[in-house]
Amino acid sequence: MGALGTILIVVGFIVGNFSGYMLSNGNVMKDASGNVIKSKETLYALVIAFSAIMILVGQYIVVAPNSYAHPY
Repeated sequence: MGALGTILIVVGFIVGNFSGYMLSNGNVMKDASGNVIKSKETLYALVIAFSAIMILVGQYIVVAPNSYAHPY
């Protein structure tokens, strides 16, 4: 189960970084006339939010089974 959490953390981190790069890249986000494409902006922002949730779920999977093993 810990391996699944680690995979979620790593994949979420990579996808979030890639989407953040694409969101900050002006050549990708603008059309031929220089206007920002709102659909791409929304898409990459949603992918970043989804990858953040993946990281949080992965952290929960890795940490939660060990959190209550020895409470005192």
